[in-house]
Amino acid sequence: MTSSVKLKNKRVVPPIGWVYYVPETKHTIRRATFIDLVQHVKRHFKANELEIPDDIENRIEKFICDRIPLSMTTSTANRNEFSKLRMTVGAVQRATSAALHAWRDEKRRSVSSKEAEERAQICVDCPENTRNTACLSCRGLNNWVKGWQSVSTTKDNQLFICGVSAIMNIAHVHLTEPALRKCISSTLIPKHPETCWKRKTLEN
Repeated sequence: MTSSVKLKNKRVVPPIGWVYYVPETKHTIRRATFIDLVQHVKRHFKANELEIPDDIENRIEKFICDRIPLSMTTSTANRNEFSKLRMTVGAVQRATSAALHAWRDEKRRSVSSKEAEERAQICVDCPENTRNTACLSCRGLNNWVKGWQSVSTTKDNQLFICGVSAIMNIAHVHLTEPALRKCISSTLIPKHPETCWKRKTLEN
């Protein structure tokens, strides 16, 4: 598998960081540099007795390019609707607003702090935990969510936007199942990674 999509500058850290999700082992790897990421992914394959693909570096680069602003890549191709969705602040506001209204409609019920923390950790490790839309705090979006919800987790500063639903993760880690079903369409559920707590909750 090869791809013409490239990063314009591998010395510039992308918004999602240097990250790769290994589908063969369902493991997410994060490192400080692109070179370190590639080397660690190769070591991960070896440790799991898997053959290292000849184009592993291209796969890693494409994985990152598919999740960051087009301006940081050499690609000019149109992305799918989900990628476009997460590129705009307006889309994030609309999706998160729907989640907050669903939470309100469910009488502002939240899951336990323990469950919220577990969900937050999964989001932190998820490759779809992306901040490529904008600086949330600069836009005032974090404070906007906090104005609705008084709950929080110890990982709030590591939670960004769900790259599938465009909902801010600090908002929906606290939602109960009925509220989640109101703001996440059935067509989006299978688009989440297999490790996603929302997918596991809503597919049951």
